Amino acid sequence: MKEIIFVGVFALGVVCGWVANQAHFEHNDCIDATGKYQRYEAWLSVKDGVYRCFWIETQYPHRVKMQGVIDVK
Repeated sequence: MKEIIFVGVFALGVVCGWVANQAHFEHNDCIDATGKYQRYEAWLSVKDGVYRCFWIETQYPHRVKMQGVIDVK
């Protein structure tokens, strides 16, 4: 009986963790951008509950195109 309860609690924890992980990483507001001669990769930064998108040029990684705070709902 204890084994069944343990397996049930473990399975519930795994499912809840998987759902939380999927919800955390699905931010479609940060997408890659391409210009005429350059390509920017979008990155998502999270600090103190603030989600910030920024784009880094792939050929010259020290160039940041722009950044902005996005609203996560």
